[in-house]
Amino acid sequence: MIFLDQGLMRAYRLVDGQEYTHYFYTEKWFTTDYQSYLNGQQSDSYIQALTDVNCYEFERLGRLITESAYLKIVERLIDFQTNDLRERYQRLIQNHSQLLLQVPQKMIASYLGVAEQSLSRIKSR
Repeated sequence: MIFLDQGLMRAYRLVDGQEYTHYFYTEKWFTTDYQSYLNGQQSDSYIQALTDVNCYEFERLGRLITESAYLKIVERLIDFQTNDLRERYQRLIQNHSQLLLQVPQKMIASYLGVAEQSLSRIKSR
């Protein structure tokens, strides 16, 4: 587990050579592959620094931190199941507008689960 004091990171998976971004980690937040941590297996996720970062690694963090990470994942799953692309994009703008200035559109589209062209269409509206 890593505490990201300063900077921006993302988590992604490679599937058939295609990158799928599943989370952006912003300052003052924790990064981890909790599934890998729990099952003791090698992670299939990559965590990449998108800017210069200042972070701290911890061998063990308390139950509250892992529960918080779990709840973020559940929240993201519910968002995908109940909201369309336009709503997910608007929520991203409301909650993390700085990402749109710091991250390539290709990664934003991947995070939202769509092709870059679909995101362009939503943005033009």
